[in-house]
Amino acid sequence: MNGVIRPSSGMLSCNSVGVIVRNQEGEYCLLDRRRGVRAWAAPAGHIDEGEDPRVSVARELEEETGIRIETSAFAEVLRCDAYSPCGRGAEFHGWFVYDGGTVVKDRIELLEPEKHRGIGWFHPEEMRHLELEPVWRAFFKRLDII
Repeated sequence: MNGVIRPSSGMLSCNSVGVIVRNQEGEYCLLDRRRGVRAWAAPAGHIDEGEDPRVSVARELEEETGIRIETSAFAEVLRCDAYSPCGRGAEFHGWFVYDGGTVVKDRIELLEPEKHRGIGWFHPEEMRHLELEPVWRAFFKRLDII
């Protein structure tokens, strides 16, 4: 592992979820963040107190993109601690990263313009050249997407 990702300790107070979603052309959904690290990332957010990570990831995906996926459809692909500073003051987060599969609907909406500057579908080759959040660059590399 590199300096961004380390094994899950289960001890961090700040936990986050993220979801990798593709369209039928093999493009991945990414958002350009306005807050924190201002760069492109997959749909993601904090897990609310007492919330199941699968419920959290479904909620974040729908809130940020309008894509609705049943919680049972998410496959956990990575669980780790990762360096990803946030506005809550945490530097490391416990991460639950899910694969949301391929969505037939490739129309996505920028539903939180106060949090994101843009949204789009990107091929892995394009993603290699984007300014990605370091934690997401590490996740995409670890999962052999880029």
